Amino acid sequence: TVNLSGNSAGVTAAQVNNSSTDNCSTVNLVGVSPSTFNCSNIGPNTVTLTVNDGHGNSSACSATVTVVDNTNPTALCQNVSVDLN
Repeated sequence: TVNLSGNSAGVTAAQVNNSSTDNCSTVNLVGVSPSTFNCSNIGPNTVTLTVNDGHGNSSACSATVTVVDNTNPTALCQNVSVDLN
């Protein structure tokens, strides 16, 4: 879950990774896509995490990133004069 900051939010591959492994070496986090979100993405979003092992093998999996807008709106008021008939 990520909170919008202003009108955008982002995630990294490390945030989405859940201890990916390889049988012979360490796993390289290639990236997550999409990684940036805005007000049109509020709610659940499917992202794809891609990893490789440095030996030409790669794998991908899907995760859900939930975008939350916890920022209150700003109310702007003005005084109004009304004439009675």
